[in-house]
Amino acid sequence: MSAIQESRPDTVLAGIGWMVLTTLLFVCVTGIVRHVGTDVAAVEAAFIRYAFGVVLLLPLMGSVLRRRPSRRWLAIFIVRGVVHGVAVSLWFFAMAHIPIAEVTALGYVAPIFVTIGAAVFFSERLHLRRIAAVVAALLGTMVILRPGFEEISVGQLASLGSAPLFAVSFLLAKRLTDGEEPLIIVGMLSIFCTLTLLPGALLNWTTPGLHEIFWLGLTASSPRLGTTR
Repeated sequence: MSAIQESRPDTVLAGIGWMVLTTLLFVCVTGIVRHVGTDVAAVEAAFIRYAFGVVLLLPLMGSVLRRRPSRRWLAIFIVRGVVHGVAVSLWFFAMAHIPIAEVTALGYVAPIFVTIGAAVFFSERLHLRRIAAVVAALLGTMVILRPGFEEISVGQLASLGSAPLFAVSFLLAKRLTDGEEPLIIVGMLSIFCTLTLLPGALLNWTTPGLHEIFWLGLTASSPRLGTTR
């Protein structure tokens, strides 16, 4: 058995541990975004959050400043930043307009796209249990939306629209792990996501109070351990 095979269980357990911790932090982020609500426009709130993220991560990204990524990786960084920026704006909007439980439940549509994308682009096998999970998630989404029984709200549409975009971002992050360090991946996401959100934030700008700045700044610090929303 090779050294890589021997270390795989430990690597998997470490990955699971980080994802559990990240999920707990996402719960905090979700609550804070809901607390801020509509006091700040969704795109502006998302911009402030990621701008804080850039400030927090930039001092740790000296290697990026010294070693520029290749054009290939830079293109992926830019595409991911744009896609993620739009997804985050939709997610912030949904959080302000529909219940947290509904946003969270509809967010489980994203793993459907991730599963399909992993099979298509990374040749990962779709086992029966994964296919069953995808089908169950689709049925669950239909139950939540109840199309035909009630009108689908704009908040629900925003939440659903963010799901495939987040999935694309996650898949691109997986691709980037082949050649870049996790800190660089997260840092570059913050930079290009902030640039993507800037025009929309300026168009919808209202001067936030210290209350909103504090809470949005807190969301910037909490999810930096994993792939962020």
